[in-house]
Amino acid sequence: MKPPLYGARRSVFTCTVFMMFVHLVLAYGVYHEAEQVKKREQKLWFLGSFFWFLLTLSGGIFAAAAFWLMHCSNLKDTPLKSR
Repeated sequence: MKPPLYGARRSVFTCTVFMMFVHLVLAYGVYHEAEQVKKREQKLWFLGSFFWFLLTLSGGIFAAAAFWLMHCSNLKDTPLKSR
């Protein structure tokens, strides 16, 4: 006899493992891109590549999106307008 909520617990475990995998892949991608930014002798904003890795590992897609906006998008090249 299976314990109560066996299927629900298994689903939660499966979802957790999948999300851990997604966070690891995103964090590795951000780390790799941060290293490439350093090799191109461009500036990393706020943190080094390892700390961007840790931030993405804990923050997931939101941290990866922040990294992309600061380092890879066209917004980084937009000059500030003087008032």
